[in-house]
Amino acid sequence: KQWYQRRVRALLRVENPDEGEPWSAWNICYTWAEKNGYTTARTGRADVYRGANSILRLVVEGRLCIRLTPPNYSNTPIVGSNLELLSELMDFANKREEEGEEEEGVSE
Repeated sequence: KQWYQRRVRALLRVENPDEGEPWSAWNICYTWAEKNGYTTARTGRADVYRGANSILRLVVEGRLCIRLTPPNYSNTPIVGSNLELLSELMDFANKREEEGEEEEGVSE
């Protein structure tokens, strides 16, 4: 998690506004909003929500790569019935891709 936070901060080129305090998602979005001049209309403070939205747009556009692991994720190999299920799902996905390629070839 800490490696990932350092990587995002390096990609966005932002500095922690609370020196000595640990980084948080709020701090990253706050600093990104300040850096890009996103402010609220009435108070003139950094618009953290707009900063977060901007970061999410970078992710969707593929300009910022984010890798998240699911809760309780482990690197143990898949065995038993889970392996069979995974094989079936992969076969199904491959068949769907092949069908899609065949349809594209017919329409051209």
